[in-house]
Amino acid sequence: MRNAGTQLSSYLSSSEPLPLDVTLGGSIVPKGLPLLLNLAFHRLNDDNGQFFDRFRSFTIGGEFTISRVLQLRIGFDNAVRKDLKVGTSAGLAGFSAGLGIATGDYRIDYAISLLGNIGSLHRISLATTL
Repeated sequence: MRNAGTQLSSYLSSSEPLPLDVTLGGSIVPKGLPLLLNLAFHRLNDDNGQFFDRFRSFTIGGEFTISRVLQLRIGFDNAVRKDLKVGTSAGLAGFSAGLGIATGDYRIDYAISLLGNIGSLHRISLATTL
């Protein structure tokens, strides 16, 4: 659950509910493969009419371990693809890819998320173990 709770302070005496998001997901490592697969369903609490329509907001992804140091990642977010569709085209919106490099106590990650006609989002992170 994300954003479970209430607004702590108001802005100009205006109070709004937090955008509650109930998510359910899981991961699996297929036996004998250096691959982590994951699937998650988001916005399960949204009232979309039909029961199975609640499962249209999902993400699926995988992380392929090439070596002790290098991981490749790929993913897809169906909600982003639906939200960024312009007319009849969504381009590559919702798809993402990344690369992780881990050496010693340090880890560098790069990811690109494609946003269709908007462009793309690049993320770089550096992490260490304390």
